[in-house]
Amino acid sequence: MIEAVVEPSLSEHARLWVAALLGPAVTALGFAFIYKQLQISGRQAEVASNNYLLSVEAAKRATVQAAEQQNWKKAEFLANQVKDFFGDEGVERTIYMLDWHIRKLVIADDDEEVVLTLHDDKARAEAESRPNLRDNFLKNGQSVIIARALRKHDGESFTEHEAVVRDNFDWLFFRLGQFQHMIQSGLFTYQEVDIHLSYVLDLISGGLDYVSSDVTAAIARYVCEYDFPATKALMDSRLEYRKEKTKP
Repeated sequence: MIEAVVEPSLSEHARLWVAALLGPAVTALGFAFIYKQLQISGRQAEVASNNYLLSVEAAKRATVQAAEQQNWKKAEFLANQVKDFFGDEGVERTIYMLDWHIRKLVIADDDEEVVLTLHDDKARAEAESRPNLRDNFLKNGQSVIIARALRKHDGESFTEHEAVVRDNFDWLFFRLGQFQHMIQSGLFTYQEVDIHLSYVLDLISGGLDYVSSDVTAAIARYVCEYDFPATKALMDSRLEYRKEKTKP
């Protein structure tokens, strides 16, 4: 028995041709879509990476700015402390006494008497040779030798002027010690403080030729004998700093 061959209909032929023609196109379109998605994903990843880098850079800038602001505040605080120190009348008086071997000044807050301050016996001898100083200060008892005023108390009483000079030096050493306490607490380094106080520290630690060696020796004994360890630490740091600067 011969089976009848059924010819495909025209619509079936059309469907087969359309499938044959559109199949590759659909596949290509699918690949194109996937490629596009990959491109989009790549761009998103690139944007995310750029955003991350920008965030890191912004964080770095913020950190640097915070550090700079902190340093600025620290420098401003130190500058204010130094300004207050040099604006202190007691500190100013004591520095003035040390700044030259013969000085005329009021040495007490509550007194208007002008006193002649002399570094040592050599300075007194020089004052004796100058009639104006001899007649107006030495003969009237309006003078004081700093090196003697800073001697250790050994039973001999101090003159009124010597006691006032000692008070002035006590106050200077107390105020200087406050900077050492700031160094010890980590607020500043010695180098940061030295920029402002090097001259004063040289005055009291033998760093300047025009300060009598008798005075600097008396100061060295005084800060040890009368318990000014913070000031002594500053003086020692200044001595060491001078040595380092003179090394070849």
